[in-house]
Amino acid sequence: MRYRFDSGETTALSRALVRGVGFLICLSTACGGDLTLPSPDQPAILLLVSGDPQEALTGRWAPQPLVVRVVDSESRPLAGVSIAYRFADEVPGSAIDPQLVESNAAGEASAVARLGSGTGEHAVVAQVEGTTSSRLRATFRLTALPSEGDDDSKGGDPDAPGNDGDDNGDNDEDHDADDDEDEDEDDD
Repeated sequence: MRYRFDSGETTALSRALVRGVGFLICLSTACGGDLTLPSPDQPAILLLVSGDPQEALTGRWAPQPLVVRVVDSESRPLAGVSIAYRFADEVPGSAIDPQLVESNAAGEASAVARLGSGTGEHAVVAQVEGTTSSRLRATFRLTALPSEGDDDSKGGDPDAPGNDGDDNGDNDEDHDADDDEDEDEDDD
């Protein structure tokens, strides 16, 4: 059994084919030059695994590491990819350790962050080194809470110069030295 097209149907079918082919040509031209997919074994996306969100006192290390996973276009983890960690904005007294780390066999990389002296939310960005793609970037939200008795001048950091580590903001060692001088004067 054969189906015969009459001249009206043939014309309609021809137009549909021409439109379809034209659409495909237009689509391939528009997308072909602009769309570059990562090849297998190349970083395609950086996933945030853990460490977001979290809170810590100003001047203290966040309690959890900031962990990301880098995968290729087939969602396979990639080892040996350099990941750079940084604070999105400059935060006095803040630190990240390490700032540059390579992903392990599971495609994961991690770093720890010390919050600076300013209270509030601080963003830490992890990015595949040498790229600008938003797909190869992950952002962690860390909130710095005021330390007890924190005057924001030392940020509650026990390692701050002039701080003896007891979080009260004074330097007991200097006070002890002054007390010894006072005692010597009383002996005269």
